[in-house]
Amino acid sequence: MNPKNLSLTKSTFSTFCAAAVAASTLGADAATIITVNNSSRPGISSGAGSTIEIAGATGIATKTGLASGSVVYTVTGVDLTSEGGTATESFSFTVTYTAANGTPAANGFGNMAVNASTGTGTDNNQIDGDETLTGIVSLTSSTFAGLGLNGFTEYKGGGFQNGETATITHAGGSLFLAKPGNSDSSSPFGSISGTSFTHTPTSGGHNTEGFKIQFTAVPEPTSVALFGLGGLALIVRRRR
Repeated sequence: MNPKNLSLTKSTFSTFCAAAVAASTLGADAATIITVNNSSRPGISSGAGSTIEIAGATGIATKTGLASGSVVYTVTGVDLTSEGGTATESFSFTVTYTAANGTPAANGFGNMAVNASTGTGTDNNQIDGDETLTGIVSLTSSTFAGLGLNGFTEYKGGGFQNGETATITHAGGSLFLAKPGNSDSSSPFGSISGTSFTHTPTSGGHNTEGFKIQFTAVPEPTSVALFGLGGLALIVRRRR
């Protein structure tokens, strides 16, 4: 091979690699984190159709299907112009509930509980006895191609009485929830991860009051741009 061509090839390859790294870094830095907060009022306890708080972007989130055990959240008016999208992007996600020894259902406060059908559960407004409640989140649709689901980041229980406890199993391990005897809050909460959780009562009866779910919006894939850079480098090489 001609030494001059070899040198040019190495130079072109180095330039291409540097451009690829720069483009990748730019895409990572430009990502927008969107958190749908169903853990504080107005939240799950405000009933179906209520407005849900979101952070990290503009927009409004609402929910439907609370009574069915499959709750659909719709987020509209999301401004993702910084990621190459529009100011009116939208997406929806679903939290599907299943239960052991009963049927998932919303209680009188709009929180998710278990209607006892078998086992030792006795309160249809709570998760109690040998009942468990599992929630699984999935991204249903998005007008922005670069939106991805990270998963749950926080879980909030409801209806805890003094001394009652529960274990929340999730991808990162387990979260222990309790209401101390001197606490005024009946809604303890903590960090979780992954796309599912299971609420298991260890004493007393309680329910699922809310959670936070995180999404990441990244710029449109840079592969096309990188391919263009590669083609440009090839053209330069041939011309030389």
